[in-house]
Amino acid sequence: LHEIQVTSLNDPDQQNELIEVLSKVPGINEVAGSNQIIGQSFEVTVKTEVEDYGLPVRQLGVGINYLQTIGIELVHGRGFKGDSDRKSIIINQKMASELGHNDLLGESLIIQDSVYTVIGIVKNHKEFGLTGEEPACIFSYVGPEQYGYVSVEGAGNSSETFSSMEQIWYQLNPNQPFNGFAQSMLIYKQLHINSIIRNLCLFLAVATMIMSAAGFFSIVSLSVQKRTKEVGIRKVFGATISHMVRLILKDFVVYIFVAFVVGSLLATLLIEGVLFGQFYAYHMQLGLASFLMALSIMILIPGLTVGFKVFRAASANPVNTLRDE
Repeated sequence: LHEIQVTSLNDPDQQNELIEVLSKVPGINEVAGSNQIIGQSFEVTVKTEVEDYGLPVRQLGVGINYLQTIGIELVHGRGFKGDSDRKSIIINQKMASELGHNDLLGESLIIQDSVYTVIGIVKNHKEFGLTGEEPACIFSYVGPEQYGYVSVEGAGNSSETFSSMEQIWYQLNPNQPFNGFAQSMLIYKQLHINSIIRNLCLFLAVATMIMSAAGFFSIVSLSVQKRTKEVGIRKVFGATISHMVRLILKDFVVYIFVAFVVGSLLATLLIEGVLFGQFYAYHMQLGLASFLMALSIMILIPGLTVGFKVFRAASANPVNTLRDE
């Protein structure tokens, strides 16, 4: 599927000539009109019986070949043919499953007190960026007089398709602005938001790590300073630096593991319950590798800190160290 280019219409009467001309441009495969586009649907309530509470779903009013143009695949039934389908609807697989079964062709559904017949079922699609689940959705037929957008699927370079649309628009409407954009811009906005959230989380993680390392460095410095005489004596008796690092670090191991357990529990609750549970319906699961990486960092930073301080203390002349003490 190639990039979909869209332009909004200032007046529905503009669509007839615009679609006709665009359809004849080499390199343009499909042209379709619609009342809304993906990302701009509205919510309606669908009932199977009058007394039902109803199921909230998203609705889009589309032209004959809109679904084909944007690449939403028909899996059962048929698409719209024209004015004879003004009381017909096409539903997606998510809606079919929420209604309890997939064999809904020919069934009647009530939408805003009007009865519609299901003529087709299509695959699910993303409606609002990357965070939410694929919505239960219905597509109803709208005629050219209700078009608010024209969507174009080109066979070649997307920028060339966009330029062709803009050129044709100004040929037909020289005194009106061209309001064209790529359908994918709705996703790019979400990607930009994701990038901001990712960078913010990375900044907070790095800042937290630096502050934790600074605090741990102060604690280790105080501990090593108090045990400078012990380090000097052990060096005289042949203790290695690695042995002294392990000796001092073991006093902090319990605190490190307690911090790891508490931090892991809080991180799981925050990420799974808030970030993933409320914002991202589709996401990677927190696995063992994530926690092992966190534990490795929590051990590495204290290890380097203790090693640095012990190395400095052990590198000093034991005679001077014992004399000072």
